[in-house]
Amino acid sequence: MELHKITIYLIKRIAKNLGIDPKMLSSFFEDGAQVIRMNYYPPCVEASKVLGASPLQVNEVEGLQIKKDEKWVSVKPIPGALIVDIGDIIKEKERLSMAAFHNSKVGTKIGPLADLVLGF
Repeated sequence: MELHKITIYLIKRIAKNLGIDPKMLSSFFEDGAQVIRMNYYPPCVEASKVLGASPLQVNEVEGLQIKKDEKWVSVKPIPGALIVDIGDIIKEKERLSMAAFHNSKVGTKIGPLADLVLGF
């Protein structure tokens, strides 16, 4: 329930930043389905030969990198921060990932929002 509240909060903030009605956009998701997937990745003895889905960072294990000045730089996990890591990584240490998927309520039409489409 708390994760769903965060989702609605974020959708409202996104709508506000886009200049559209936050309640209108969040209403699409208020009764929608929420699916949570958790994965456990044990340490691999031959980590250099195995790739897997990247986890959400929840501990001190690094995984997220950004490209800066044409070089890949590791992003250090910050306690209390939410870092979403998308992509494949080499598994050298055990990892736990949790992904949350939020769908609109059944019957919601998906398409460009009229308030955001210009010149049509």
